[in-house]
Amino acid sequence: MLKVTLLWGRNERMGYFPAVGLAWNFQNEPLLEKARDKWLDEAKFRFSIGQSGRAPSGASVYLGAYVKGTDYMNMSATKQARMQLDNLKWETLPNIIMVWMLPY
Repeated sequence: MLKVTLLWGRNERMGYFPAVGLAWNFQNEPLLEKARDKWLDEAKFRFSIGQSGRAPSGASVYLGAYVKGTDYMNMSATKQARMQLDNLKWETLPNIIMVWMLPY
């Protein structure tokens, strides 16, 4: 999956998070024929592995910010309140999911 956000620094706005999945509907297997006749409607095994990314919270967290500082030599001054982060990256999280889906 390709994600894009304008909330990140200009060098890392796009993130690529690959994943692959596999599912097997095993309710039609000959072994489960009797159960299918009585109570089994659907049975599935699902497995997936990949990565996901988390976007930043807040608006424009990568931008630098300046505030009015104390006076310097009887003149007004500004000071940096937040550093600009052009290389701020996506948080990448690994995911492994295994699911048995049975009716209840």
